[in-house]
Amino acid sequence: MLSLVDRLGPMPNWPLHNRYPTPEELEKCNAGEFPFMNLEPERKDWFFYDVMSSVEWAKTFSVLHKLNRRDQIVLLKAVVLMCFNVTQAFFSYEHKSSTIINPDGTYPNVVPTMLASNNPMNEDFFKICIEPLIRNKIDKREYVLLKALILCNATVDGLSHEGQQILAAERDRYNSALFS
Repeated sequence: MLSLVDRLGPMPNWPLHNRYPTPEELEKCNAGEFPFMNLEPERKDWFFYDVMSSVEWAKTFSVLHKLNRRDQIVLLKAVVLMCFNVTQAFFSYEHKSSTIINPDGTYPNVVPTMLASNNPMNEDFFKICIEPLIRNKIDKREYVLLKALILCNATVDGLSHEGQQILAAERDRYNSALFS
């Protein structure tokens, strides 16, 4: 698949413009409708792509295959969104953005209530995860090890004792690499 990149070239119409809902669309959202979704075929649902990529990324680690099926599910439920968040943050950081951006140049889809002027989080929600990367000037090696440490979280509720031991041993290996 990757060999097709040169032949096919960049995605059409990228980078896309950021689109915010109109007041009328916000009213429809409050009524449970989402009128602004899927209006443009070029727009991707990056949240689901990124979550699926995080699961597939986790499956490349041999430590995951050392766990029993139940521990695998418990662990992935607990860490996939954190890995996804770090991936988005590092991608944005590498592209010199102070807020989360998607590969097509758009910002993440937001829950309409986040756009309300009285919401203290609103756009800051998408900046919080990048600030530590900027402050610490994290490089790609540290990023990869950070994600590996997130995956090897032996303190996740519901893991078997054996699963905790396997993850703790693997986490210690990554800690040694990070701090060496």
